[in-house]
Amino acid sequence: MSSKTTYTSTITVPVYASWRCEHCGEINFAAGNIVCKRQESTSSWRNSKHEEAKARAHDLAQAEWAGEAYKVIIDPNGSASELYSNVFFQNTRCTKCRKKPRWEMHMKFVPLFGLAMMTAIISFFCVLGSPTSIGAWIAFLSSAGFITWGIIRENRYKKMMPNFPKQYTPVIGSLNAELAEYAAQRGKSIPSPDECVEIVRNYGKPPVAPKAPPKEVEKPAELDVEVAGFCRKCGTPLQAGSDFCHKCGTEVIKQGESTLTPKYTLETDNFPTISSKFSDEVTETAYQKNNTEGV
Repeated sequence: MSSKTTYTSTITVPVYASWRCEHCGEINFAAGNIVCKRQESTSSWRNSKHEEAKARAHDLAQAEWAGEAYKVIIDPNGSASELYSNVFFQNTRCTKCRKKPRWEMHMKFVPLFGLAMMTAIISFFCVLGSPTSIGAWIAFLSSAGFITWGIIRENRYKKMMPNFPKQYTPVIGSLNAELAEYAAQRGKSIPSPDECVEIVRNYGKPPVAPKAPPKEVEKPAELDVEVAGFCRKCGTPLQAGSDFCHKCGTEVIKQGESTLTPKYTLETDNFPTISSKFSDEVTETAYQKNNTEGV
């Protein structure tokens, strides 16, 4: 009887994720990995067949890891099977309430699951050989119960994720250059760590419209009028040739003029002269007055 040998090729892609806690609304961030596995089996005893199985597993992993990781990053809700069994984060407990998200229900107990399978098989044969053995029955029932619980849990998870609220679904990204190129070829982009946090923080909010550039204030058209000066009373600009201010009516003083018009010029003919008779009368009156005061 020939035995069957299975070869597994694994590629690990470093990723990170940001999400909002369902319980307290806190925004969290964690790093982890997407594990892409491909298996090939052979029942041949020939070494060449075993080498071929190894090569096929390796080639499959190399050809399909980018597509599998891309699917998980772009659509976590539609990748329940991969998210459940192939995505592992270091710490997904909320930094505020310390509760784990429902989307992170992947099978971290896979080694225990395999151990439970072996225990169930061995204890089953023990029960067949000794139906009255209490220890065999306990081992068989506990391991079978563990396996059943794991299967039910996985099925529930796969039904839950397609309808899981988008605002609490993780936004996953990676800095892997090959994965970024794979996404670019399909018209998509892989978010950076800061972009993951911003997407989660702004989910459901209306997009912020870019600020419009400030409008240029139109300058009033300059009047094609020559300004001769300003009114001395109200300060209004005066047009050239104006005799009065068009606002307050104050007379405009032209250059070289004064606000005071002299009544007499410096010409001697314009000054009034005092007659000699009037002068003698004034002198005589002053003399008489002095004599009177002296008496």
